[in-house]
Amino acid sequence: MFAHGETITVLRPSTTLDEYGNEVADTTARHDVYGVGIGPWSTEEDTAAGRQAVVSGLTLYMPTDTDIEAHDLVEARGETYEVIGLPASYKNPFNGWAPGVSANLRKVEG
Repeated sequence: MFAHGETITVLRPSTTLDEYGNEVADTTARHDVYGVGIGPWSTEEDTAAGRQAVVSGLTLYMPTDTDIEAHDLVEARGETYEVIGLPASYKNPFNGWAPGVSANLRKVEG
């Protein structure tokens, strides 16, 4: 579809109410996004709470109309990451050009 960039899959878990009114996990909606630029960011070790964890992440640069939200999960480069915060849309205030959307992702191990 796109000559450049990578393909990611956005996972959007949904919930439903059970017979007692409690939220329970339901199906997960999935959709692919094509032509994505991916920039890895450095890892860091976190020694909080007496454990050592490795935190790694990616910054995604996606087409303008990408459907991605703060609580989504993303499959990229064979790994599953969580979206950190709100994705950002860019728009030139002088001519309205909208080059795309960026989102930060992270994965914690350990």
